[in-house]
Amino acid sequence: MHQASTDIGRDFTLKYESIVKHLVSLETTGRVADEHGFASTLAEYFDFIKNLPEMLTSSDFGYTALYEVDRVLEGFYSDGAMQLYQEKPKEMRGIVIDFSALSQKFFLMPKLTQVDGRYGKLPGVERFYAHWKEDLGRDLGGAKAATEYERACTVADVLIQRNELSLEVRYFLVSKLGEIVVTLGVDLDFVQSRLRHYADHIASREPFGDSVVGGEVLLNLQVLQTLSYDMKSAGIPVESLAKAIRYWSSRDRFLDMMFQRWKWTWQNDYTSPIALGERSQLIETSDLYRSLADGQTRLGVGRSFLEHQEHRLKKPTELFQPIPIFILGRSNVGKSSFF
Repeated sequence: MHQASTDIGRDFTLKYESIVKHLVSLETTGRVADEHGFASTLAEYFDFIKNLPEMLTSSDFGYTALYEVDRVLEGFYSDGAMQLYQEKPKEMRGIVIDFSALSQKFFLMPKLTQVDGRYGKLPGVERFYAHWKEDLGRDLGGAKAATEYERACTVADVLIQRNELSLEVRYFLVSKLGEIVVTLGVDLDFVQSRLRHYADHIASREPFGDSVVGGEVLLNLQVLQTLSYDMKSAGIPVESLAKAIRYWSSRDRFLDMMFQRWKWTWQNDYTSPIALGERSQLIETSDLYRSLADGQTRLGVGRSFLEHQEHRLKKPTELFQPIPIFILGRSNVGKSSFF
């Protein structure tokens, strides 16, 4: 079997084959044997790609190594069982192929050519992406080929529904997808236009096909987070988006984890009315809401927040800032006398 001649090519082969081992396990048994290991391996693989521009441009054999990286992606240095690229890959393998092709074309090559324009002129260093793009068009049966953005939306939709994958793996992949889409040129104006397109659907909180949120909506919200914008920058009314996030989070553990990590705190939206069925779901899934609904939060911020909001609606010009006060101490030390 052939072997890469450069250290970079050989190291990349090891990272590549580590991912394939997890994919083989998933395809053979229906689940990944080591979810945490799979998440770590994915991170190492894409970190390697992220660091490739610096490694290649500082190497005396950078041109050769770049050629070998493309051969690795095509499976030239691996036996059949350890090849990532296949003509008709299974779903998760196809997603990793998509991520690899998009990272090669829209991250690796532009970064390299910024440093040394000759990298962009080397023959045979983008064959992997070219084959991927050709297959993408062929999958549509001769119709107009899907764009890279459209493919990314499809991948996001798949990741929403891949419940057999751990939350960590799905979170990592959606985050990485957001980074990739930004390299395609997706910016705030584009995101706002796409979210405005779905504004009525988001406000109605109707299901997007088989899932509570659609792949394109999820992807564009992820892009906002990638670009460090908050919920107010989403291009649709914040109140509608907050209610939708609360609903999505009550229905889907993955979405709940994602929005909490973004600190898009849907739990704070307790002032707007909710349907009885939705209230039951929130009681089941949210410790904070359950403590409020059961009356346990009698002196906590949750109850004061509600009273504050109610008072502001009735008398918006008055200052009303209820603050819970706690005083701790043993009995008979003078707490009551102090008050």
